[in-house]
Amino acid sequence: MALLHKVTAPPPVPNKREYTVVGNMKHGFPQRRKMKESFSDGHGILYKGEVVNVQGPSSAIPGALLVSSGKRTTQVPYHYTEFSASYLDASGTFAGQDEGVCI
Repeated sequence: MALLHKVTAPPPVPNKREYTVVGNMKHGFPQRRKMKESFSDGHGILYKGEVVNVQGPSSAIPGALLVSSGKRTTQVPYHYTEFSASYLDASGTFAGQDEGVCI
């Protein structure tokens, strides 16, 4: 006699987080990040070392971030960027980047 297993639906995919966890701190968007590698989307290149503005998670591509640089916005896989609370803008401020919330 064969054993039948009850088939259940997989668990739902969790919602995209509107924050990044670094260490034990949650950092909301927008964020400033540095490109760890150069990235081309076919319309231009974001160069390694370039500091970019991250608006939030991509709604179209899982694991990607919505990144602005200059006058263009593109979707970049998160592993091409690195986060640091020390990326300041030219005026020496966080440019909208929060200082994080301890979790």
